[in-house]
Amino acid sequence: MVIQREQPIQITGFSTTGETLEAELRSVHATHKSEVKPTQDGSFTLEFKSLPAGGPYTLAVSDSSGTTTLTDILIGDVWLCSGQSNMEWILKNTDDGPAEINRSHNPNLRLFTIENLDSAEPLEALVSGEWKRCEPGSTVDFSAVGYYFGKELTSHTGVPIGLVDATWGGTQIQPWTPIEIYKNDPQYHYLLKADPINKINFSSSENETGFAKDTIEKVDQLLASADNINPNFPNEFNSRNWQNPNRTAALYNAMIHPIIDRPIKGVIWYQGESNASRAVEYQALFPLMIEAWRDRWQQPKLPFLFVQLANFRKFLDTPQSSQWAELREAQSMALSLPNTGQAVTIDIGEADDIHPRNKHDVGKRLALHALAQCYGIQYSDIEGPALKKLTSIEGNLVLEFENTKDGLELREPADKAFAIASDKGPFHWADAKLEDDQVILYSPSVSNPTHVRYAWANNPQAPLYNASGLPASPFRTDDRRLSTAGRRSSDTVSYHNVSSFEELLSKVEWVKSGKMSLAVSRYHPDSSAPNLVDDDPETRWSAEGNGVILVAKTNNPRTCKEIGLSFYNGDKRQSVIKIEHSLDGKNWTESFFGLNSGKTSDEQRFPVSNDKIQYIVVTFYGNTGNLWNSITEVDFHH
Repeated sequence: MVIQREQPIQITGFSTTGETLEAELRSVHATHKSEVKPTQDGSFTLEFKSLPAGGPYTLAVSDSSGTTTLTDILIGDVWLCSGQSNMEWILKNTDDGPAEINRSHNPNLRLFTIENLDSAEPLEALVSGEWKRCEPGSTVDFSAVGYYFGKELTSHTGVPIGLVDATWGGTQIQPWTPIEIYKNDPQYHYLLKADPINKINFSSSENETGFAKDTIEKVDQLLASADNINPNFPNEFNSRNWQNPNRTAALYNAMIHPIIDRPIKGVIWYQGESNASRAVEYQALFPLMIEAWRDRWQQPKLPFLFVQLANFRKFLDTPQSSQWAELREAQSMALSLPNTGQAVTIDIGEADDIHPRNKHDVGKRLALHALAQCYGIQYSDIEGPALKKLTSIEGNLVLEFENTKDGLELREPADKAFAIASDKGPFHWADAKLEDDQVILYSPSVSNPTHVRYAWANNPQAPLYNASGLPASPFRTDDRRLSTAGRRSSDTVSYHNVSSFEELLSKVEWVKSGKMSLAVSRYHPDSSAPNLVDDDPETRWSAEGNGVILVAKTNNPRTCKEIGLSFYNGDKRQSVIKIEHSLDGKNWTESFFGLNSGKTSDEQRFPVSNDKIQYIVVTFYGNTGNLWNSITEVDFHH
């Protein structure tokens, strides 16, 4: 256990005797005493004065029934590690993970994982969890970003560090925000719309998941043979997998509210992927959440350090709009709040994986901000170059930067990193050269350039660094309307209560996507998203969570022997899938019920017995959890 230093210490518990409790918090150097009489319901709070970093301490609590003792307590700094799957991503699944686990003995670092749980109402206590020493048995399934962050802090400060992991893959920012924040401001009342539970009732023998008992049993058997089991969910496809983490305030209520009475040193945060299709909305929602957490902890200067989204998806040859670039901009805008810091990771992502395996540099870059802001350790730079001045000179744009005390670097390739435009003209790639720590941009296609965009893409070239090896954050100087402007969370889907596929097909909105049209609707019990059409051709047929159903129809009915499906699978795990097809939407044939390959992009073929089909339904069951399920291509084989 780690208790926050230099803050009054409160330790809560429960007693069955009702007698006054006597407690001692002692180390080899001193003993601190406290006593308290439990309340009528048996609960109690022991109070001790604030203490400096140190330990280990032993806590002994006594009454006439005996003494309860807790040992190995450290006084130090507690950091909350929160967000979605990239913060949740465990150490064993990272670059050099096994080797790092073997050398992870660190007596000054302690780890605590909060169980995934959602709640409609704020909970007063965690349902489970225990502090663990930092050693191979505990680091293997702990947040890799959190671990590397804590490792840096202990090695540079000597202060005991406690890391609290409160993460859930695939989650948006709304469930992490107290609901009162949205209730108190009319402009956010749209986020308060109830999340309906829309079940498709196929059988009277269903449980709370909406699926028949024999289906659940079959899925359990298949998952038992799957490769690379998701550690965050049990193998059984049961009610544990059917929580709805993306309900407004649901994760704040269950995973954050129970610990707000415990002082912490600060927060590290890695989230935003699930809000990228509504990036402009995130400009407001992210600062709201930060300030709400500071208010709840009664720490108005609580340090809040976050990770900007990494590069991801295919490199594109032409300048164009990018939801991920817009989300990165929204994250950077939160730096206007005091005591914030951003770790830029635009150079360490992976084109074909939303979960980059290099988490070491992520944790280290976060730690640079913490060490400078919270521990007074001075560095030449703690962040990459930031645009300071833009000047137009004789058809060139000249860029000057700050955070470059020891110089500026422009690495190769840089031919498609900067795009420039006139006031109203299109953006074109610019030639870039470095002279006297200034970047000079020129394009023969733009005679009078006024604006620049740097690394403005899902997966851009990002060649600009300072001498400390820290990358520049993507940026733009224009104020043109963004592609996600006007999109709101409640506007992305239609809600329908349905009792059959036939009724569903008559109600949903159909959106064309390639060879298919997709049913855009939220219609499955507690699924966190419907078929998602987000203008991204790489993940154009997708849905978040376990047990979700994706529905599509061919633009023209056709006869085929096999359906070919290509998947995006960020977790690299096998999922149980069921594929059904129909010509009329009333009579359905099961084409496949089993494990997919767990691979990304490789087409898998599923037989349909030379039937004529128009509708296709794919159901995903279990073992994902960290990412939306996505189908990137559909083909028909005769």
